[in-house]
Amino acid sequence: MFDAASPGLETLLALVEGTRAGAEVGHPGIEKGICFPLRYLKLASMQQIPSLERREALEGILARTLCLGLLSYLMNLKFGSRAAVPKVDTDRVINEWLPKSMIADHLLFRGEFPRVAPEIPAGFDALWELEIEPTVKANCQVGRWGIGKIHAYFRNLFAAGALLGLSLDQTTN
Repeated sequence: MFDAASPGLETLLALVEGTRAGAEVGHPGIEKGICFPLRYLKLASMQQIPSLERREALEGILARTLCLGLLSYLMNLKFGSRAAVPKVDTDRVINEWLPKSMIADHLLFRGEFPRVAPEIPAGFDALWELEIEPTVKANCQVGRWGIGKIHAYFRNLFAAGALLGLSLDQTTN
């Protein structure tokens, strides 16, 4: 499953880091909503962060958050037909998933899903407390209001990883 999901993870991460434009992946303007440096650092891309150490810390936490969202989904939910994922048209699934990734938190962590898999939101909460929040506070100048907005951003990024797994699983039915 992780191999099938990798192109989607890489594409979203490039949009999040500001190294690709939405038009390049068939979704013009999507980067305005999900590009972390554009939204929170007032920079066009992570490459514009002058400190290599700071850039690597933020790139690392962004990538880990997205990937751990997918892994949390895979570990906590079993899908009977998951073995059929390699037969799925992953390009189509990823293309449909990308715009949904912008509202993944709403799609997954509201309604029925948290009751089915409460471990997934709980996994994010632990990741936020232990790794994301300290990294963000050390590398971004944000106050209380800003940290709340960044918390929501990272929660959505984590949910986007889980949503990709769910999207791939659902196409195997």
